[in-house]
Amino acid sequence: MKKLLFLFCLFLLPLTALVQGAFEERYWGARVSGLSGAYGIISNDGSGVFYNMATLSGADHRQMEFGYGQLFTGVNGLNLTVSNFGYAQPLKQGVLGIGWGSFSAKDLYREDILVVGYGINLKKLVDSLEHDIAFGITTRYLMRRFTLDSRTLGDPVFKEGRVNSNVALDLHFYIALNEVMEGFSGGLSLKSLNRPSVGYVEKEELLPEIVASIGWKGKRWTVPIDITHQGTITPHFGVELKVMENIVVRAGSDLSQVGSGFGYKHSLTHSIDASIDYSFLWPIHFQKGAGSHRTSIGIKF
Repeated sequence: MKKLLFLFCLFLLPLTALVQGAFEERYWGARVSGLSGAYGIISNDGSGVFYNMATLSGADHRQMEFGYGQLFTGVNGLNLTVSNFGYAQPLKQGVLGIGWGSFSAKDLYREDILVVGYGINLKKLVDSLEHDIAFGITTRYLMRRFTLDSRTLGDPVFKEGRVNSNVALDLHFYIALNEVMEGFSGGLSLKSLNRPSVGYVEKEELLPEIVASIGWKGKRWTVPIDITHQGTITPHFGVELKVMENIVVRAGSDLSQVGSGFGYKHSLTHSIDASIDYSFLWPIHFQKGAGSHRTSIGIKF
């Protein structure tokens, strides 16, 4: 078991984009996965609480989303899954967001994230503002745990227990820049500002993460771009096209994976809309297996 844990930390985590260590899974939901993480200026659905709470402040209806994914399918002995839930509740002033995300390696390791956030559009408070300018804040409760057996219970690495947790603080900003181009906007997220430690025996701080976002949203096309910096700089590019009134297709890429997917929306009643999204991610540098698959179901009411 010790060998498996060692190989997991050194080998499996980098495959799932956890290059920096713990809590590096970035794709909560099929839509963001299909866009390869380019999501900062369009995170206005149930999963938006994981990305930019300032953008989510523009939500005018209650929204929830359930997501599930299997990562690097077809690789023998590898069973990696992600699950997520997100909910947005418009308030009299601003929007409250709640989310839960989980990354799991069966019988080895698990990470859970509980997110609570608030976002507000300052234009609704200050009539003199000419642009949509929004501010958001999120608190993330981070918990990680290893699965131990009789041979590893006495390992000094886990002398304080197999479960570790801490809290991360994030700030978010969004601005509409229609004078540059109609539908153009920008965003900024500053995550893990308090540098929470998630280590066991040794201190293991999460590096502060900066996510700069720009993009354009038209009637049929949406083109988002995110640049993330957390020790290294990673670009995320995406494109979303409405091919029919209720059907969209997506594609995207970062430095390690190429994404694609589609979404379908259907009106259940005059006030309730349902959606289903699917995405497929193909790793660029790891050619074994059948890629990663995610599915999400959303409700807007």
